Amino acid sequence: MKKNSRSYPEFTKEMKRDYTVLIPNMCSIHFEMLKNVFVNHGYRVELLTTTGRAIVDEGLKYVHNDTCYPALLCIGQFMDALHSGRYDLEKTALIMSQTGGGCRASNYIHLLRKALKADGLGHIPVISLSAQGLEKHSGFKLSLPMLRQALAALAYGDALMLLSNQCRPYEVKAGETDALVEDWIARFQALFLRGRAYQKRAMAAYLAEIVRAGLNSVDAGQTEAAKALGMKDGPILRRIILPQAMRVIVPPTGSDISASGTPLQVMPVNPSPSTIVRSVSGASPSLLIAYVQTMVSPTVSPRLPAARAPDSSTEIAGA
Repeated sequence: MKKNSRSYPEFTKEMKRDYTVLIPNMCSIHFEMLKNVFVNHGYRVELLTTTGRAIVDEGLKYVHNDTCYPALLCIGQFMDALHSGRYDLEKTALIMSQTGGGCRASNYIHLLRKALKADGLGHIPVISLSAQGLEKHSGFKLSLPMLRQALAALAYGDALMLLSNQCRPYEVKAGETDALVEDWIARFQALFLRGRAYQKRAMAAYLAEIVRAGLNSVDAGQTEAAKALGMKDGPILRRIILPQAMRVIVPPTGSDISASGTPLQVMPVNPSPSTIVRSVSGASPSLLIAYVQTMVSPTVSPRLPAARAPDSSTEIAGA
């Protein structure tokens, strides 16, 4: 096993061809899409999907319970997989993210290597996934196309996660939402493989499909109730449908990544006009409209009388 100057097993170029890289499942939709990005760039990867108390117990064998709980789960999932007998321990590698900042997540990788060493598996390479390049592995490099696809996957993943959470409670047949999410994940993998869906125009087009799903997630009863009150189609769309849909649409599209490929500034609760201009400069028209709609919706919504504070002398029922 080749070692570098920092004395950790290196993931070499030769290993890329025949080693299976195991990925912990920190967020099912996002990590499934990231896994597909790795596959498209020639890596043999597998996303671990094991869950349950056994994972926690396995992690507690190697990590103190005062340690960050996600670290305990990730290490437990890795060690459970290595003990399962499903993998050739001479041709298996692991991958773990490092934040590079003050977060304890930078140390997960060291806790994992300590667990491997304690179990006699110190020869298994652990790849550091870090934007800062904290560790070097000749067999793993983040190329520009790979980074662009990964960023697009995170943006799409956010939208799919939020929309699925909104739709799942109202599905007619159990499992339809998850099936649709899996279908979209497969579509994006095929599109990424053909070099599509992560450029500026492509992301706008495919996010438009997700935005349409966001509009459809607003219950039809909202429209029926508004019509019963005598509202017309225009005000219903502007005052009822869009404000509710934007709560689902804006977070993934507005705060993750702009159409130009650069992160948008996080918008404060009550932004000033100059802050808004700086935040959306360079964004696509659809994102600009989303921000404007979010700010305007309280203005165009029906004015309701302020709730009257209860009289201090009023007895609360049941008290």
